[in-house]
Amino acid sequence: MHKLSLLQLALILLMSSNLQAQAGVLDSTFNQDGVDFLDLGSHKFDIAFAGSIQSDGKILMGGWTTESMTPDFAIVRYMENGELDPAFGNNGIAIMDNKGNADRAHALILQPDEKILMVGESYQGTNGNISLLRLMPDGSPDSTFGDFGWVISDIG
Repeated sequence: MHKLSLLQLALILLMSSNLQAQAGVLDSTFNQDGVDFLDLGSHKFDIAFAGSIQSDGKILMGGWTTESMTPDFAIVRYMENGELDPAFGNNGIAIMDNKGNADRAHALILQPDEKILMVGESYQGTNGNISLLRLMPDGSPDSTFGDFGWVISDIG
């Protein structure tokens, strides 16, 4: 049985209490203060429901945004330092509308090939349907998937 000296025990306790003090501390390397509030422009609501971290450390946040009360899928990509990634969508922001319908994304999944699936709902009139959008790694719709990236399922 290994015995710890009083000094070793004190060092372990000191190190573990120091590590515990770091939990919940904002990362100041992200956007200088660990926080970002993003306004997508002239939209009335910008709401994020889901996030994912890519293998290169870039951060995806997805949800929906509204302009004149018609919501559209929205996704942004941040670089590790908290700046928007100019190589994604339109300067880090991609807003996707499905044929003028009210579209709200509630989840996103990052595929192993870095393509992005956004899942939510699309309303055609009063009919709500399951909506799936697949994006390329650069934030553009995947034209090889469904109808220019969209698959809308009416399950009755």
